[in-house]
Amino acid sequence: MFHVENLFTIYRNLNVFGFPFTYSSTASVVLAAGIAGCICVLTESQAEIRVHLPNKLPLLPVKGPILRTVNLWIHELWKLFFEEKVLLLLLLLAVAQFFISDRETVRYYDYTDFYYRQYMQYLSGEVTEDKKDFILSEKERFATLNRQKQDALLQGKTDYLAEQELYAYEAFELTEQYWEYITENDIGYMVYEPAVDELTAASTQRTDALLAFEAMLFTVLCSTLVFGRDYQLGTDKLCRITFYGKRKAPTIRMVTGMTVNLLILVLVYCPYYKATLQAYGVGTACLYFPADCLRSLDRYGNSITLGTYFLLLSVIRFLFMNLTGLVVYAISQKLRSIIHTIILGCTLFMLPFGMIMLSDSLASFFFLYSPMLGNYLLTSPLAVVIIFVSAMLALTAWLVRLSVDVFCR
Repeated sequence: MFHVENLFTIYRNLNVFGFPFTYSSTASVVLAAGIAGCICVLTESQAEIRVHLPNKLPLLPVKGPILRTVNLWIHELWKLFFEEKVLLLLLLLAVAQFFISDRETVRYYDYTDFYYRQYMQYLSGEVTEDKKDFILSEKERFATLNRQKQDALLQGKTDYLAEQELYAYEAFELTEQYWEYITENDIGYMVYEPAVDELTAASTQRTDALLAFEAMLFTVLCSTLVFGRDYQLGTDKLCRITFYGKRKAPTIRMVTGMTVNLLILVLVYCPYYKATLQAYGVGTACLYFPADCLRSLDRYGNSITLGTYFLLLSVIRFLFMNLTGLVVYAISQKLRSIIHTIILGCTLFMLPFGMIMLSDSLASFFFLYSPMLGNYLLTSPLAVVIIFVSAMLALTAWLVRLSVDVFCR
């Protein structure tokens, strides 16, 4: 039953002039350098406004029946994704996530942790009679081993084999405690808790703070590029001359901003979720288990599944990212400078998560940022969750209306 070869792991690193560098640290440095380079390229040229009346309607330089068009949607998307380098930032994020998340490995802290995983890999899934019999047989086996050990000690001897097998006893006690929780509450499903608890930040907020830090960084950068260029160049005044420029252009940019935020959410969290579940040997079938199979989520009972819970987390994070994008939109309208908008946006939305990475105790101090911190918000009282999400939706609607009204003046 126990696979001891998993106790041995491979230390992966890059050999840089004889010094070892981990993949995660190297990817972080490359990511920071790439972002700094993008900011320099975007801000080194001075803003110049050249107004002229073209003899022909502007067409995209690429040939083809789809791109050779005056459709406002296509021109705006081309400008935002290619000319403003939003697509380049998304590709940079995808590459960074590939190198960081693909190197997730299982961490064993002691023999108990290792044996507990072996037990839960066998017991995970629906509770059956065979699993009940297995728990009883293991209980009897350890009772026999304990008696053998005590008898050997009374005779002044040592039973080496019994002592070695008793290393798994503490792990079995943890398994038995979880088994009692499952049977007493008539849940019917078991899952390897440490793996899923890591995804819901049940024990620490630092990993979620790191992911939120990354998501906020790209949300601020991309939102600034989506909304800020026209305000820096002053071309927003030209856009307001026509009806489509006054009404349709802001709508296109908001929809594009939401789409970019959705892509950032998928690129940041999905690879991490997939790599963590694979590293711990937990399949995606656990997403159909009731949420209360985790002791940290017992308040939800069997009303929702783990998959529904993760979907709810994603929706709340997506709302917060859109709210962040709208705040960046408002800052762009006020400051009319890309670099100033990036600096202020990063200070408002990244600094709190950087501080939480230093200490979990600061999570309660920055409760306003809790939608990005796993189940920190959803484990609060239900009234607090409802009020907080309602306020977030109301603020988002107000910012949308305010931004459109300011643009249309």
